[in-house]
Amino acid sequence: EGSEHALLIRETDAPALIGNRRMIFSRAPHTRQAYQYATWTEPAAARFTTLLTDRLAAGGMFTAISTTSGHRGTGIPADLQLAVELREFYHDGAVPPGTARLEIDARLLDAAAGRLVAHRRFRTAAPVSTYDAAGAAAALSDAVGTALDELTAWLAGTIDTLPR
Repeated sequence: EGSEHALLIRETDAPALIGNRRMIFSRAPHTRQAYQYATWTEPAAARFTTLLTDRLAAGGMFTAISTTSGHRGTGIPADLQLAVELREFYHDGAVPPGTARLEIDARLLDAAAGRLVAHRRFRTAAPVSTYDAAGAAAALSDAVGTALDELTAWLAGTIDTLPR
């Protein structure tokens, strides 16, 4: 059963390194490089917004969902806002074939008051099957799926505590 809340999903923020179409990998701690011949079809942050919006819309958790990215339903009044920052999104290849690593920071805000309702950082990882861009892409996709599962469950638990 859904809540009686409408949600505005802000466009996902990301640092410049991962906010574009480049696929990123690391061979040593605190280093990042882009794959030379592999890119995403769209920027990772934009794709995350789309996947998050689709997941939440399919879940029926909110009376209405809109985004600031122009993908759908803009202009719908919302009492809650969800702001997500994609902080890490890369193939950690320090120990081949490596691990896909994803970190997001999610903030749920009261739209009228501009007040923080809840905050959580999610870190997910998935094993990479082959030490290359294709293996990294598959594992990063798995890490995104896990993050969306965790984020959706967190939102469901959080909105259940809010006044209707």
